[in-house]
Formats: sequence, structure tokens, C-alpha cells
Amino acid sequence: MNTRLSQLQKFSVSQGLTMETSMGKNFDIPPGSLTILPLVIIVIIAIITPFYNGNFVPLARKFTAHETCITHLQRVGVGLVLYAISMSIAGLVEVKRKKLAKDPNGNVGFYTNGLMEFFYSEAPSGMRSLATAFSWTSMALGYFLNNVLVKIVNCATHMTKTHRWLGGNNLNRNHLNLFYWLLAILSMLNFVNYLYWSRW
Repeated sequence: MNTRLSQLQKFSVSQGLTMETSMGKNFDIPPGSLTILPLVIIVIIAIITPFYNGNFVPLARKFTAHETCITHLQRVGVGLVLYAISMSIAGLVEVKRKKLAKDPNGNVGFYTNGLMEFFYSEAPSGMRSLATAFSWTSMALGYFLNNVLVKIVNCATHMTKTHRWLGGNNLNRNHLNLFYWLLAILSMLNFVNYLYWSRW
């Protein structure tokens, strides 16, 4: 999961550099600031959490018969599925972005929260800080494995008709959409793997 999360920082700035970033006459969104959007979403989730806990959870508890609406492992599972869907959408958006680049006249939260809540609710009190450290270690390994994945994809696609999916500095000649769809497939495989282990 963290391997795919690192894509938020890896290619979003490159995509932003090729896009029209002005909103109105006097406001430009700097491409480098695009990586802050996931953090903004997490802050929004933190702000609406009291409403979620105070209003939605009691209502949903009547249907699920579970104290926290759904279990922490179910939240992680929902996050994994949503991430697979978001990677599919990112692939479609990249196709649209490339079309607009060729014709200039043409017209993230459950996973992280569920994982941290799982660590705090299931780990013994003396190991909770260690569980948090494991979470950050997992993220660091995800960033490392992301670079490995990019190199593997470039090597595997070097001799194909489409050439390297991620080679060169021009995103309009690359096939980032295919890479995002590959990530969507890997996300669904990860979800199936997750289901096996979480049920066990």
C-alpha cells in the first residue's frame, strides 16, 4: 500500500508542471504544492471526525451491530479498495491530460486512519509506540520499493511497442496512465492478499 501511496509525491508534481494551473486571473496553484492535497484531506477528515463519531457511528451501529460501526481491519480494507479505484481514476485522468496536451484547444484517509486505530486498539499498551514506528518503517519501505517498481516497469517496457512507460522527462510521451492502471491491479491483488491475512 505504501509503495503506491508514494506515487502521490512522485509524479503529481511532474503532471502539474504540464497542466494549466491558473484559477481565475490572479491565482496560480504552484505544481509543487499538489503534494499537499493528501495532507489537506487528512486534516479535513480530522475536522469531521467528531461529526462522524457523534452522528454517523451511532446511526450505523444500528445496522452493523459493532461498537465502532465497522472494525479497524474493515476500515483498512475499505481504504485499499478506494485506493485501487483512485488509481483507476488517475489512469483515466492521465489519458485526458495527455489528450489536452496534444490538443491545447480541447476541453486519500481510510487506510491510514484504520491502520493507526488498529495498532492502538490491538497492540499491548507497552508496544503502541513500537507499532507506530512499524507504520513509519512500512512507509519508508514503500517509498524505496516504489523506486524499484518504476525501474522494473521501465526495464520490462523498454523493448515493447509503447517503449518505456516512465522513461524520459516528457510526460506527454510517457505512459503514466498504463502505470496507474498497473498500480490499480496491484492494489486489488494487495486487497485480496489483505483479505486472506485479516480473516486469518
